[in-house]
This record gives sequence, structure tokens and C-alpha cells, in this order.
Amino acid sequence: MAMTIDERFTSIGWEDDSKIAQITTCNRPLQRKLTEYCKKYPDSFKKVRDITFEEEDEVDIMEFDIDKSLITIRQPKKMTAEQKKITAERLKKGKETKETKKKES
Repeated sequence: MAMTIDERFTSIGWEDDSKIAQITTCNRPLQRKLTEYCKKYPDSFKKVRDITFEEEDEVDIMEFDIDKSLITIRQPKKMTAEQKKITAERLKKGKETKETKKKES
């Protein structure tokens, strides 16, 4: 039986004296992203192992080692009402331009 959504987790940890961070995840989109990064950037991303449950052949958990410097934690971005309005207009214009180009193709 597959893991339920409330059983799925992602854990990121590292030791202070190491340059490597360990990521353990059940999140499939993140698994795909990190697996792709392992192929594109083998110096910074390494897949350590897959964990499957005996009842199934499907991989449920993946573990990765990545360069610790790639992990960032940022403060929330606060936007004023005016900034939100400008951003929404820019996105709308970009979407319209993309749709126009798609129709022309």
C-alpha cells in the first residue's frame, strides 16, 4: 500500500563541520527534481539510496547528498498593494504575449 499524504515527509540535515547536506524525501516532485540534478550536476548532487517497502516494488523514499551551500533560507518577501498590482499586470501581459505567439505557430 502506498504511503498516504500525511505519512510523506522531507527531511534536510547537515553537520556543522561538513560541506554535505542530506535530504531524505517521500515527495515525488522533489525526488524527480533531485534525480535530474544528479544527472546534470554530479559534482554537487548524489543519490545515496532508494528505500522501498517489502509489499511493493515502488520506491517510496529517496536519499540524496548535496552541497550544503546550495541550501538557503530566506526571509518572507513583503509586497505592497502597488507592487502586487504591477506584478499581476506584468504576468498578465506576459501570458497574453505567450498565447499570441502560440496561436501564430
